[in-house]
Amino acid sequence: MTKPTAKHRALGVLAGKWITQGTIRATGDAAPSKMCAIDQYEWLPGGFFMLHKVDALIGSTVSQSIEVIGYDAAQGCFVTRSFDDQGTSDVFTACMERHAWSIDGEKARFRGAFDAGGSILAGTWEQRIDKKRWIPWIDIELRKVT
Repeated sequence: MTKPTAKHRALGVLAGKWITQGTIRATGDAAPSKMCAIDQYEWLPGGFFMLHKVDALIGSTVSQSIEVIGYDAAQGCFVTRSFDDQGTSDVFTACMERHAWSIDGEKARFRGAFDAGGSILAGTWEQRIDKKRWIPWIDIELRKVT
């Protein structure tokens, strides 16, 4: 493959700087809390992969991470690999269908949608609580600023 396909280029909707705000839902004895972040998405040279940098404040905890996103034709979806400042690494698969954006991992998943102009992405992250059940975790909204 010498040029990115339309599937690769579909990630272009993410390119730019986003301001993210959200609410972490209450669980057990923990009260709901806020989160905010700056998310930066940029193409890596060649246009096959997107680099995602995150600088977040989750409750009172600072969290920084990077993620690389690319299209995997064999799986028919995007595959992401993230690394954070706590030494954690995760792999997710993601799908984009029209305005819907879904991300699936072993312990967390996201369901959301872009607005018609592609400048707002809103949705909910869920956490797996056992082999069959998921619970809502964080409601977020990303607004593109550049």
